[in-house]
Amino acid sequence: GVDHALLDTGGSLKGSVHAIWPDGPDHVVDLVGASTAVDSLQLVRRGGAGGVAGSLRGGVIPHLQPIPNIPSGATP
Repeated sequence: GVDHALLDTGGSLKGSVHAIWPDGPDHVVDLVGASTAVDSLQLVRRGGAGGVAGSLRGGVIPHLQPIPNIPSGATP
């Protein structure tokens, strides 16, 4: 099941996530795609897992550099 669901209302999603999980959540799934993927993958905690499962906006992830963009210890 799900313990928390966050709605992006245009504010700081990172701030909302870190208010619940100071070190980041165990898992992050981005369903939007290229325009949000890098930010979403940077939310996951060290040792957590992140993934991109959709592409509602854009097909190419601009500026994706897996080594610096995905936190150390996360599983892409």
